[in-house]
Amino acid sequence: MKKRKTGFTLIELLVAISIIAILTVAGLISFSRASKVARDAKRKADLETVRQAMVQFKANREDPDNGDPGQYPSSLGLSEFRFSTIVQELYDKEYLSTADIKDPRSPTTNYSCESCDKYGFTLRATLETTGAFYDIKNP
Repeated sequence: MKKRKTGFTLIELLVAISIIAILTVAGLISFSRASKVARDAKRKADLETVRQAMVQFKANREDPDNGDPGQYPSSLGLSEFRFSTIVQELYDKEYLSTADIKDPRSPTTNYSCESCDKYGFTLRATLETTGAFYDIKNP
């Protein structure tokens, strides 16, 4: 009687390794996409938080009896405006709970404010999934 060898053949092992590799790559791609979507959601939420704080800031300074519509934070009128400046001002005046509002992927990359003055503003972030700008305008 011949003794039969037990174990897997080389082909069976290669097939199993190939399947595991394919599933791993698919999982990594899916995780990468989900991470980008999550960071984009954080960017949108950050801009909306700053927008709400700025609107509240202006509303608290309105004086309808004198016809004063209120103004956005004074740092919007600076010639060298920085997004971090307005966030710091809103934080200092307790309209934001944190002054640490930065892009989730790169802490050195801040959001921007386009066409900002004391009467209106456009907050902007670049989305990772599409590469397009995400703008929040007021008014």
